[in-house]
Amino acid sequence: IYRRQDGSYFAFTNTDTFDVFVRGHSPDAEITLENRLHEMPLVSVQGPRSREILQSLSNFDFSSLGYFRFAEPVTVAGIDVFLSRTGFSGELGYELIPARDDAERLWLALEQAGAAVSDPEIARTVVERCARFADKPDEFWKLADVTPALLVCDPRLAEQRR
Repeated sequence: IYRRQDGSYFAFTNTDTFDVFVRGHSPDAEITLENRLHEMPLVSVQGPRSREILQSLSNFDFSSLGYFRFAEPVTVAGIDVFLSRTGFSGELGYELIPARDDAERLWLALEQAGAAVSDPEIARTVVERCARFADKPDEFWKLADVTPALLVCDPRLAEQRR
């Protein structure tokens, strides 16, 4: 949960029932909750070169943003985003939330910037492995070539391997 400068709060969750949870646990609270999940696309940039990729597209100093902190608005590739550093991959990472109409343009700019500093084969491997092992994460960890880039397939690793 982030406290914004205007005094409002922004809850960044991985569920669309957070409002039900809060209301169930705080029935007498004087709050207004608005589920904006489908208005707010999330683009994660994770991995040891994530800062380098983002920095190439922005004047914002990404090294100044501490873990579990946020900034808004931050301009990345000419697009204003809500930026947080709450990566759950076990690696350096950032989450960007642009306006819905800007998501594809942001994705393409990040893809192009990432290609300049990364091996695109890693991304293809992540997608393939995540799909293949989505329902059997324990089998995933038996693979000999698990790399930090593949952590996104099973968030349990952040807890298990620290």
